[in-house]
Amino acid sequence: MMERRVRRKSHARCGAGENLEITSKSYLSLFKVTPSAGDYIPGDGEEKIFIALMQIMKERGMPKKFVVSLNDLRIKLKIETNDYAKRIKKSLTRLAMTNYAFKNTLYSSDKKGVFGEEIITTMFSMRTITLSLPENKRYKAEINDDRVKEIYEISISDHFYKNSATRFVIKSYDMLKVA
Repeated sequence: MMERRVRRKSHARCGAGENLEITSKSYLSLFKVTPSAGDYIPGDGEEKIFIALMQIMKERGMPKKFVVSLNDLRIKLKIETNDYAKRIKKSLTRLAMTNYAFKNTLYSSDKKGVFGEEIITTMFSMRTITLSLPENKRYKAEINDDRVKEIYEISISDHFYKNSATRFVIKSYDMLKVA
């Protein structure tokens, strides 16, 4: 079994032909992460952003689809530097484009147990909404900050929404401090 550890602020590059599957023969389970071509697997920063998205989703009443600005995430992540926009957008894109495969590892709330079949899914899809376009006037009216030029519509995938996101509880906001 291959084990890979990724330290803070570093990424593990996925090389050609590299086996990214983590299997357990005793349970015949599988967890596989497949990044988009030439990209890294999500790391510490992406995990913090996903947690922040789940917090925002929870605060808004657990909708499967919601909009968020980079400033919303900056506040939630307690980022105080000015270079946050590019980092957060890149992390959102990385999370949206990464595929996850599960077998005997993903809980099914419908079955009240673990999925036996293999599930391949993304965590969420993302749509960039440019506020200056006339068709996005309704979003512009909701944003009280003229500095915000675009927002992101996040749509949590069915498997994550039904089985993970709705059970997600945040115990501490302190873990989200980004250096």
